[in-house]
Amino acid sequence: MRPDRSRPADDAEGVWRFVYPVHEAPSKHVDCNSKNGIPRTSGSETAQLRIIPSDRPIRPPSTDIPMPAGACCAGTHRNTQALVLSVLRNGTSYGTVGRWESHQPAAAAAGWAVLRRTIVVDKVTGPLGPRRAIATALKQLREEHSKLLSDLSQDLGISTSKLSRLENAQGRPHPRDIRDLIGYYQVDGTPLAERLEGLVEAAQRPGWWTDYDDVVAGTLDAHLAYEVDAVVERVYTIPFIPVLLQTLDYARAIFRDMERRPDREVRRMLEIRLRRQEALRRREGLKPLRLVAVTHETALRQVVGSPGIMREQLDALIESSAASNVDLRVLPFTARPTYSMTCMWAYFQYDDSGESDIVHIETHAGFFSLGDAGQVRKYRAAHDALIRASLSKDGSLELISSVREEMARISLPCTVARVYANSQ
Repeated sequence: MRPDRSRPADDAEGVWRFVYPVHEAPSKHVDCNSKNGIPRTSGSETAQLRIIPSDRPIRPPSTDIPMPAGACCAGTHRNTQALVLSVLRNGTSYGTVGRWESHQPAAAAAGWAVLRRTIVVDKVTGPLGPRRAIATALKQLREEHSKLLSDLSQDLGISTSKLSRLENAQGRPHPRDIRDLIGYYQVDGTPLAERLEGLVEAAQRPGWWTDYDDVVAGTLDAHLAYEVDAVVERVYTIPFIPVLLQTLDYARAIFRDMERRPDREVRRMLEIRLRRQEALRRREGLKPLRLVAVTHETALRQVVGSPGIMREQLDALIESSAASNVDLRVLPFTARPTYSMTCMWAYFQYDDSGESDIVHIETHAGFFSLGDAGQVRKYRAAHDALIRASLSKDGSLELISSVREEMARISLPCTVARVYANSQ
């Protein structure tokens, strides 16, 4: 984890400390080689551990110095020591501690340089389902005929780069190219040819998100394109509520307070959020999207916006989980660690559409896809494991209701409360 070079209030004069924010989660397990359970690094002049209370809203730092998300919300050094001791002695506090490593200033400074790079990706302007189904069919036809891309290029006069893009679902396929390939493989008049013609027509439809090009950046367009024609979306989220179940106030707080978007962008992003959530109720030409969501207990307890916003969000979760096409589970703090539980991801399932299932993993840098069949099967099994490790539907609702009542007793720290009052 990269260090935060902010200067805590209790720092020694002229010494930079490296703050490692750790989110709260109750656990008795503390693996550290230290006296009385307090890591040696946490009291040193070169390293320091902070714990982010789950009732402290996550806000970005007011500095240009890069730092881990949430570090500015971490508790003080001395409060962290007290919290860790409470975990060790009582096992009831909201703190989990793994392992600390000391860092020398010179070594930390060497790793402090920030490498900025821009990744240019194809803009996704329509549903990816038809493109991916076409790609799969064309590749299968080519392999069945024992042809290389260079053979097709020479025989049809289509560049190998274009043929490669067709077989990798990159860019919008042209009807003429598909007709030429149907004739080349001599499948005219067959059900396959009819399906390919239907798919290429469907691939020409513009995606609704193209109306939001000003705010849909990076790889979000691909995520929306995968979602738009999926039959089932299986998600795991931490530390936020699943997007399709978020209230507008909850989403607004994320866009405004964490991402620091201007008001106009916030309004546009909320429009996108509503359009996506509409898929749970109705879709043109498709049944409503089925959502199977596992969210970590952290998401229930992490204050986003304010305790009042959280109470409304938890009420909305209880209401939306009553829908027949929504299966919501909570992975509790007491569950054993499970593969894939450390980041948010979505598994898009397409059933009999001819399109292969795909996994989209969300990071701070955007989404990235896993399309390899072996990896996709692994994540399908991982989601099943998350379901088994989670509370039942009824147990999840009971926990949500319990946390909702706890939120009524939470009060924000004075300084944070003033900031939120002024931002309303």
